[in-house]
Amino acid sequence: MTKSMLIVSLLWLLGLAGGCDSTRTVTATVPPAMPPPAWNSPLSPDEVKEWSPQEAKAVLVAWAAVMRESKQAGGPVPDIMKFVVKPVPTGWEVHVQYVGGYVDGKPIPMSGNFAVVEIDPNWKIIRIVGGA
Repeated sequence: MTKSMLIVSLLWLLGLAGGCDSTRTVTATVPPAMPPPAWNSPLSPDEVKEWSPQEAKAVLVAWAAVMRESKQAGGPVPDIMKFVVKPVPTGWEVHVQYVGGYVDGKPIPMSGNFAVVEIDPNWKIIRIVGGA
């Protein structure tokens, strides 16, 4: 770099620095708060109220299991229509009914589009059996 280029660069920097002493007010607008998300669950609050705490836990374990299995398979997250839970001698069985389609915007079942999640008394998955 030549001496003249160095002087020009310094003058240019001084010019930039000289402009820093002025202040200006910036106003920012904040977007309005987003509305709360819609209830996006196959469980209705009324249905959940009917379950015992143990039944509710079985449903949550089954729900997590089918979601994990779907993710591991690389498939899409399944649309779940409803859960039916029942105690069995080996622990719990949770019938997970997947959405088969929609009619007038409402989910409908489809034959064989379900899974049964078997859970032992210690909340471990015994197996997941797909519908046939």
